[in-house]
This record gives sequence, C-alpha cells and structure tokens, in this order.
Amino acid sequence: MRADIEILRPWEPGTGPDLQALSRAIKKHPDSARLHFRLGTLGGEQQRSQALKRTSELDPDNAFPLYLLASRAASEGSWNQAADLFAQGHRRSRMDWFPLPYDTCKDDLFMESFVHTANSTARISLHSPLRQLARDVGKHAEELHAAGRTDEALAVIADVKQIAWKLMQSEEAIAMDVFMGVALIKASQKYETQMYTDIGSESGLARIEEDNGKLRYLRAGAHGYFDIMEERMRRIARRSAPLEPVASGFLQVWLTVAVLVLWAGFALRTRKKSASELHFNATSRAFPIGRLFKLYALIFLPLGIAAAVFTWFNFSSGFLGLGVMVGVVAVLPSIVLLWLSNRLYKKAYLHEGQVRGQENPRFWRGAPAQDKREVLRRLAGVYGGAVIFLALWALLVSGGMKLTMGAFPWQIERATAGMYQFERQYVADLLAGKIKVPEEKIRELEREEKRGQEESHRPDGGDKSGASRKVR
Repeated sequence: MRADIEILRPWEPGTGPDLQALSRAIKKHPDSARLHFRLGTLGGEQQRSQALKRTSELDPDNAFPLYLLASRAASEGSWNQAADLFAQGHRRSRMDWFPLPYDTCKDDLFMESFVHTANSTARISLHSPLRQLARDVGKHAEELHAAGRTDEALAVIADVKQIAWKLMQSEEAIAMDVFMGVALIKASQKYETQMYTDIGSESGLARIEEDNGKLRYLRAGAHGYFDIMEERMRRIARRSAPLEPVASGFLQVWLTVAVLVLWAGFALRTRKKSASELHFNATSRAFPIGRLFKLYALIFLPLGIAAAVFTWFNFSSGFLGLGVMVGVVAVLPSIVLLWLSNRLYKKAYLHEGQVRGQENPRFWRGAPAQDKREVLRRLAGVYGGAVIFLALWALLVSGGMKLTMGAFPWQIERATAGMYQFERQYVADLLAGKIKVPEEKIRELEREEKRGQEESHRPDGGDKSGASRKVR
C-alpha cells in the first residue's frame, strides 16, 4: 500500500510516475495484484499487456484488467481476441481498479485530500481506454452491419454496454463513473439506433427509449450529487464566514512588525536622547483607549460583517468573487487604519504644538530622530492594539461557533468528514433507484436530447454519419 501511495503521488506535468520505483516495488511484492495493475495502466507500452495479464491471474474475480486488454486488442483490430476477453470479463463478479482506501486517512484532512487527488488521477487514466474502446467498437459494428452481419454488430455493442453498467455498479463507483458509464452507453446507442432503424425493429428502438429513461435518471441523479456537494461547501463557507472580519489581522501583524523594525532603528540611533514632551501629550489626546476601540470597531467590523454576510448567502457566486471580496476585507481596513491613525496623530500633534505656542511644529520631515522614534512607537501600539482587538474578536466568534455548531471554524474536516464514503453510497442508491430525482431535472435532460437530435438532422447540421451511410 505504501508503494502504491508513492506511485500515485502527484507528479510534475510531462514527467509521469516513477516507474523505476514501481518496478522495484513489484520485485519486492511480486504477487501484488495492486502493483501489477498500476504497471498495466501507468507503465510503458511494452509493460502494460504483460502486467495486466499478471493482474488477471492474481485477481481472478476482477474483470477490469481483461477489459483493458480487450481495449488494446480492439485498437489493434484483433476482434476475435477482444471478443474472448469480453466474454471472460463478463463472467467475473468485480470491476476493481484498486483505489487508495479513504479509511486509512483517520481524519487527516491533508491525507484525505491527497488520496482523493490520486484516485481521481488514476480513475481518469482508466476512463480514457474505455472511451477509446467504445469508439473502436462502434466503427467495427458499423462495418459488420454494412456487411449484413447485424446480429454480430449488436452483440459487440452489447459488450460495451455491459462494461458500462458494470463500471457504474462497481463497489468503488462515484459520480464520475456514472457520467462515464452513461457516456459509453449513449455512444453505443448511436450505432444501435441506426441498425434498428435500418432493419425496422420497433422492439429494439423501444428498448433503447426505455434505456434512455434510465440514463436520464442516472445523469440527473449524478448532477444532484454535485448539488449536495455544493451545499456542503457552502456549509464550510458559512462556518468560516464569521471570522472574515479578522482577515485583515494578518496584514496588521506585518504592519506592526514593520513599524517596530523602523522604531528599533531610530531607537539605536537615539538611545540617550529623550523625545519632546509634545509627543507624549499628543498621544494621550489622539489615542485614548476608548477612541482606539471605537476606531477599530468602525474600521474592521462593518466591512468584515458585510463580507461574512455575503459569504453566508452567496457562496455559489464563485471562488473568484469570494477571493476578491476576501482580499478587499484583508487589505482595505488595514490601509484605512494606517491612513486614519497617521491623520489623527498628526492633527493632535499640530494642535498640541499650537497650544504650546509652536507654529507648524514638524511632525516627521525635519523632526529630530528621537521624535520620529516616538511617532513609530505610538503607531506600533495602535497597530498592535488592532491585532489584539481582532484576536479577541476571533476568540469570541470561535467560542460561540463551538457552542452553537459543535466545532471551531478551522475544523473543516468536520464538515467534509465521510464525504467520499457518502458519494459511494449515494451512487449505489442511485443505481438501485432509491434516490428521488426531481422530475424537472429529468425533463430538462430530455429536452436537451431532443434539441441535439434536431440540430444533428438539419440539412446544414452535418449529419455526416448518415451521409456516409448513404454513400456506402
């Protein structure tokens, strides 16, 4: 299992998996059907056939390696060999592609995300030969039908449809497999419909229409799963939404550090020089504790609360809009505080200077270095106070969410726990007809199919397959 995890670890584009490590793992575990299957799907052209045959021997109930071998035989035009492999695969009870098990994650969000990414990559690499198989079989069926061997043509198409159903009904099937299975069957139906039309088989066309009803139900149901997933993601956004007013705290920390570094530089230059009393009086006038808290509340909370409300109710507006909004919330309040605190400090400083009879006292430019030191020290206090204010807000919100929702905002895994197990169970229930799919969703797919058929039969719509049949 550890070797398989290493093999499926995301690799750089254009480099592919580490086949040398895979070969070493197979030498260490020569009877691992899992590792031979990986070599049969990720290895080089010369390695794949032998590895898939070995997988078939090691896992005699698994049809997947036989179907992949059939796909290779079909692409080479070896139809007798492909038919024999189809027949062997149909007799087997499972269609297992050895996904990494999610139950090894143990609530580790990073590991669960890695497993999901690795499984998705492996699954996509397996769907590609199945799509190619459907295309090759379709062309071969057309040739058989044109030669008057329609029964054989329908039989080879039935093989592909059986593979599609077995894929969707496999134990590890997810929504992606449902879409893939439906696509394989729809591709086969295109040729099947033409054959039944040519031979005038009303019963055959009726069976296709009956199958189409099931396929619409499955497609609509698979789309329904993604609606459920969107609601789960919205729940995650809602869980984190109340913390958005503190998003600018990250920038505030860096502002505070930057000002403290500047202050330290001035402090080293003026260690034995005291600042003028003007600064101390200006500070008490500009930044009393009450004013500071009002300032923080007026700057950080309105934008943050607006962003939180937007996230709560409009998560479906897209990640780009959310990213822009969070960026604004993180940056704009800090910029406003920076501008306003400097403005208030300078105003108080100038006012204090006038009270003392100093006209236009120098606030920064031309002021002594020890006075600049005091300016930076006071501003660092303002920015540091903002960090403390936001931290207190975060603690208050987090505690409230723990009491009301049973989890802290950063415990995202609580909202996503069991997601992948739920998907497999959802697909199993969908295939069993237990999922209630809105009738409107099914009717919408039916209307889409009719529009597609009308467009394909327009004189300028390019019914090229029909034209080629007429020529033949």
